[in-house]
Amino acid sequence: MKIFKRTTKLLGNAFNTKAVINQHKVLLKTIKKTFTISKATSNCEFNDLYSQGLDELKLQKITSKFCFLYRFFAALALIMVIYAAYLLMSNHLLASVLATSVACVFGAHTFKFHFWSMQIKKRKLGCSLGEWWKYITRGK
Repeated sequence: MKIFKRTTKLLGNAFNTKAVINQHKVLLKTIKKTFTISKATSNCEFNDLYSQGLDELKLQKITSKFCFLYRFFAALALIMVIYAAYLLMSNHLLASVLATSVACVFGAHTFKFHFWSMQIKKRKLGCSLGEWWKYITRGK
């Protein structure tokens, strides 16, 4: 019996179950914080931007910068997708996975800048993804 107690104590210390449980709790809290939508702290409308120092000229400059940036990142994403396909055909699987993930990052930047420019063009802050999709598919 003494050997069995010693073995269970040794295995319990080896697996460190308390640390594993605490690690899973922290992981679940982090996942919950990541996927919860926070409430807006202030209701800022598009007309409030004029009182904060933005005028039509600045908005046009910002819109043109956003248009340039989303076109730039879209081109980079397309280049990376083509490069990932080339790597995949050359039997470089890990490199093609890396190139695809970089293309996804470029695609995320493309979306971000296009979404911001769409909000400025529609003169509405806080547009939803559905409104963005309608803007893409049906135009203005």
